[in-house]
Amino acid sequence: MRTIAYKITAFIVKPQVLAIETAASGLIILYMKEVAILTFKFAIPTLFIIFADLIWGIQAAKFRKEKVTFSTATRRTFNKILAYTCWILFSSSIGITYQMDNLPMIAMLLVFAPEGCSCINNALEPHGKNLSISALLRVIGRKKDIEGLDEIIEDKDKN
Repeated sequence: MRTIAYKITAFIVKPQVLAIETAASGLIILYMKEVAILTFKFAIPTLFIIFADLIWGIQAAKFRKEKVTFSTATRRTFNKILAYTCWILFSSSIGITYQMDNLPMIAMLLVFAPEGCSCINNALEPHGKNLSISALLRVIGRKKDIEGLDEIIEDKDKN
């Protein structure tokens, strides 16, 4: 850590070095602020989907008569929080660096899509239902005719 005396001496002896250090520090702080603002936009949906998956996952495990332990649920939840935070920070920083405003949104949709399907499957499992991903994609692919809700959620006995 540089002392105040060092900074004063550096300003007198080498003012250009102090100016470069100050400018670089300012740019780094501005970059980190932009990443933090963009990251915060995805924090609430991320926490919502993680805790929804936790609640429905516990219900599905109890339905399957599996032993649910606090330590396992906590470990998996914190692992998801860490992984999704890394994805958010990575996509936000790349998006800001290369001025791709939609990149963080696209990356988070790619991360949230499987997690959302997992949440829906865990919520439907106690009712004996299952989410068919291929049928869901077929319904989304049909641009005009959205009649396939009965195809999307199917009975587990059929499988």
